Order: sequence, then C-alpha cells, then structure tokens
Amino acid sequence: MSRTAIAIWQGFVATTLDFARTLVLVDMVDGKVMGRKEIRLAARSPQAIAGRLESSHTRAVICGAISAPLLSAIEARGIRVIPFVRGDVEEVIRGYLEGTLTDEKFHMAGCRPCEHGSARRRGRRAGPRRA
Repeated sequence: MSRTAIAIWQGFVATTLDFARTLVLVDMVDGKVMGRKEIRLAARSPQAIAGRLESSHTRAVICGAISAPLLSAIEARGIRVIPFVRGDVEEVIRGYLEGTLTDEKFHMAGCRPCEHGSARRRGRRAGPRRA
C-alpha cells in the first residue's frame, strides 16, 4: 500500500503547502484508491509538518507551491514531493493514478510539476548557470 497526501482547500489542491490546514491521505494499491481520510495540520514549522507526514506513513505529497525549508524537511524524511499542482482533488488523484500530473491542466501558473517529483519552473533548467 502507498499513502499519498494532498494539501487541500475547499475541494481543490491548496495553493501553498506551508499554509494548508487540511490534508487528504489517499491509500492506493495497484493503481486503485483503497481508502482516504482527512487530517488537520495544527503545526506550522517545516519540521513539525514533515514529522506529521512521516508519522502518517506518507510516501508522497502533492501540493501547490512549497517553501524551500519545508521541501527540504519533507524530502529529508524520504517523502517524495510533487509540487506546483493545481486542480480539483478528485481529478488530481485520478491524474496521479494515471501518471498524467504533468499535463498542462494540472500546472500552477508559471510552473509545472515534474515527473520525478522535483520542482522545476518553466523556462529554467536544473544545473549550473552558464555565463
């Protein structure tokens, strides 16, 4: 079983994980949703949020924007982060299961989710800059 957390607000992916108050935890087996539950985030520090995800046995997080400190704290616990996603939660879950989160309809404006879960903005490349 794999558990994925999605930061939510009113049925949509929350704009910023750092300020999200609610996560939906989705349990998946063989590409099918087997269960889900919502949890509240009371803590605000990156370490506390990352700890809550870890204690919930989360393996991946789907979110909108995310700060560098929170991203680092979550990834340090071995949890995959798929940032810059937007959309209706049900459609995002379906897109995740079908491997289509890189489709443009799921991109936050000016950003795109990366297949490997790493954050990458449009028009910028990873790696050293050339002079």
